[in-house]
Amino acid sequence: MRKYINKSMTDLMKLFFMFVLALAVMISIQEMEALAQAAGTNGFFYTVEFTYDSKQYVLPGDSEVALSEILDTVGLTGEVSAVEVSDESLFSAKKCKTAESGTTPEKDGDGNPIENENGTWFVFAHQAFSTEEWMKVTIGGVEYEITVTDDQSDYNISSDFITINSSNVSAWNGRTITGSVNQVGNSFPQGASDGATYYRSAICIDGVSVNLTIRDLSIVAIFDNNVGAYKVSPILLLNGATLNLTLEGSNTLTACVGGAGICVPDGCALNIG
Repeated sequence: MRKYINKSMTDLMKLFFMFVLALAVMISIQEMEALAQAAGTNGFFYTVEFTYDSKQYVLPGDSEVALSEILDTVGLTGEVSAVEVSDESLFSAKKCKTAESGTTPEKDGDGNPIENENGTWFVFAHQAFSTEEWMKVTIGGVEYEITVTDDQSDYNISSDFITINSSNVSAWNGRTITGSVNQVGNSFPQGASDGATYYRSAICIDGVSVNLTIRDLSIVAIFDNNVGAYKVSPILLLNGATLNLTLEGSNTLTACVGGAGICVPDGCALNIG
């Protein structure tokens, strides 16, 4: 009887540890999918360049920096009395309370900088753009105009994923995408479902018309058992999107699980020129 009980306890322990291991794997997969989805939605990385007298400061997109750091880099010194920018929806300059770190603005509970007329000047990058803009800074009664641009050079997709929609199409239109992605299909972000078909992709054009060039681009989706019912495509069009595509160099787009190199569902359009 004791042997039987010991064996039963051993079997129960094995089942318990197998359950814990399976749960850990499942959670890990869910976390990877969440990260991939976030990259697909917000993965577009951009920079904002502030140029004066052939000197340049580069600010990463969606970030902020003390104005003094920009001015030091481009060779301007002195007390700033006023700042004006060409388009506050793209980037802005505000006087804010300084956080305890001394290098960043203090923010409220919603993550917004706390403005203070006696605070420190900070510059904020809000979104990508393709126009030439300016920032005018008054120092000692003299106004200096700094040229502000967003580098529109080739975009190397690397391990990132791209979603182009109404919020960022103006920044992507006319861009060239290059680079290489070689990953299991389950790591590609979830696109959408039409009720019968589920999609994943590395590049998703969602509901907009855009002109793109791909140059020496390689996207390979490798089959794995966790893909499930998703069709995995390197490039996916959704919700009536139109892609006007130019091909340069040698490009490889490999799908898996019933996907296509470029997936064009009903109502979408692909034009290759």
